[in-house]
Amino acid sequence: MSLSDMESKLKNILRLRAGSNNILQNRESTQLEFKKTFNLGSASKYTKTMAAFANNKGGYIVFGVHPSPHKLVGINKDKFLDIDSARISTLLNAYLSPEIDWEMGTVHFHNYHLGFLYTHPARDKPVVSIKSDSADLKDGDIYYRYSGQSRTIRYSELRGILEERVARERNAWMQHVKRISLAGATNVAIIDTLQGKVFGAGTPFLIDEKLLRELKFVKEGSFSETDGLPTLKLVGEMRSVSGVTVEKTIPQSIHFDDIVTAFLGQRELDLDEAKIYLKEASYQPTHYVPLFYFISKAQLNKDEAIALIQSTHSGYKATKNKLNKRILKPTMPIGMIPVNQFRFRRKQLVDKEAFKASVVSESITKKKRTLILGMLRQNPNLVLSVLSRLPRVRVLEAAIHLSKSDFNQFKSHYFDILMQIFTTGFATMSSSEKSVFRKTVCHFDEVLYYSKIKK
Repeated sequence: MSLSDMESKLKNILRLRAGSNNILQNRESTQLEFKKTFNLGSASKYTKTMAAFANNKGGYIVFGVHPSPHKLVGINKDKFLDIDSARISTLLNAYLSPEIDWEMGTVHFHNYHLGFLYTHPARDKPVVSIKSDSADLKDGDIYYRYSGQSRTIRYSELRGILEERVARERNAWMQHVKRISLAGATNVAIIDTLQGKVFGAGTPFLIDEKLLRELKFVKEGSFSETDGLPTLKLVGEMRSVSGVTVEKTIPQSIHFDDIVTAFLGQRELDLDEAKIYLKEASYQPTHYVPLFYFISKAQLNKDEAIALIQSTHSGYKATKNKLNKRILKPTMPIGMIPVNQFRFRRKQLVDKEAFKASVVSESITKKKRTLILGMLRQNPNLVLSVLSRLPRVRVLEAAIHLSKSDFNQFKSHYFDILMQIFTTGFATMSSSEKSVFRKTVCHFDEVLYYSKIKK
């Protein structure tokens, strides 16, 4: 839906009360919320409402309407349109995951200018709050738009979202398989829009970097025969490429998850790719992200890495400054948590049930960490085998104490443990647990790669 379509739709929704020229008949609903003025100080309230809209069918926050009765008071159109949308996006991305799709505009309705924030229904539901802010937003909560109210989702609606997601993915796979069977497997290629690769169809098919960056999703008016399926539109001119012998990967739409998984998966990156991941670190609300792996892959020295981060247009100035301080002088290990020198019993090495029972039954936190650290240093495979039954924050705290010599022997095992914790539990962690996870990842990064950075 284009911006003009949103404006027309809003005009069609709004109705004046019979006999009035400035009081709306409309009440707040599953798709409407009214505000008298726009105020960035109320950003957390807007964020909650927009998350709720995204998890339902989308909706408008309309500015220039007195709350009760719903009297038109209007806004200063020019002032509203001068609001920095990038700042709003930064706030939304800091508090919500996955990223929501939204638009900003104005309408002229019965001699009044009204502003609006329109939130599209999310394609990947549910949208989850990833950070707490006063009483409006709580870390881990999922908000849903009910009639005139945005609140924590009920089980029935959450179940519906999950079932719809499974059904959509199943139907999408069926359509993909059907098209492949009709075209023939050797005639079909798959575009990976994250990395810019095209797989299949015989010889490699290359997309020019400039054209790749112009790939866009068609939000509505799909060219697909099946409603609801995402359709890619190539904006630009397709040209043949000759004399190309090397396939180049161009990362797109990188988020915190991508930075972490690229590091934990020890992804092979060329110089340009590594620089892109390093730049993206400056767009995160936290400076606890892996750095030195990407700096070493980009073959940058400290000054060059700092200059690259400073060159970004990130609104997180504090993050950029703290990243640069880490590059100049990291604290290793970050977030060191003392481990009690509790004797590790070697007989537990061969009995995972005994090990798990010892950790679970131990009432002293420091001793729990010591037991896990001992096992990480002796038999990390055993820790991995019972990981789901161990207190994950204690595992992370213990892993912060692993030394370079430990990594020399069991590096891949330690990365597997962190990757499993991240993929199966990070989204549901509390804020404090997420902080320990980030610090553990940074410790791994610094122990292994800081010494490889050129001075």
